Amino acid sequence: FALDYSAAAEGGFAIVEPASGNVELVTIPGLKSCEQVHRVPGHPARFAVHCGGMYGSEEPDAGLVVFELDADGQATEVASYLAEEGGSPLDSIVVLDGDRFFGIRFGTWDSSADPDVGYVVRFDDGEAEEVLRASAGGATLGTAAFDPETGILLVPDKNDGVIQLRAQGASFEEVRRFAFGRSGMRVRAFVRL
Repeated sequence: FALDYSAAAEGGFAIVEPASGNVELVTIPGLKSCEQVHRVPGHPARFAVHCGGMYGSEEPDAGLVVFELDADGQATEVASYLAEEGGSPLDSIVVLDGDRFFGIRFGTWDSSADPDVGYVVRFDDGEAEEVLRASAGGATLGTAAFDPETGILLVPDKNDGVIQLRAQGASFEEVRRFAFGRSGMRVRAFVRL
């Protein structure tokens, strides 16, 4: 980003070889603001790069791209989901497996008419299934975490505390909502270690 956030360079990521100290920058044409890398559960050689795009951009420059590293350390794109005009569930994401991710589309701030919505999105065709809707307002859902062994997805919600979902086949169902965190200091992000 430029210091005043008026421009951003093409997105990308770096492949670092610790033994040799070599660093290779890999660009992702058309995407900007790539700042998160996620493991792909069930695929040890795969990782996903999340690019949020330029804030306020008229261009669809946000996306999630999955790469696979070969034995020589070369990355090959194997799947992607690119933003569409009118909003996409890329405001906060967690990769579920090699075929899908959970993504949040932030709603309008403090508007019960346009709350945050969580979707399970397929990489192959971009089909998005709504699995969660915040109880009120935009920017209420935070960064989720998924445990592929139990199929549990935890989503922080500044109003409800925590929303717990469980994998049911290819979809998810809400299990419960429960308070978590101190009053006025709700959890905003979960991380699975």
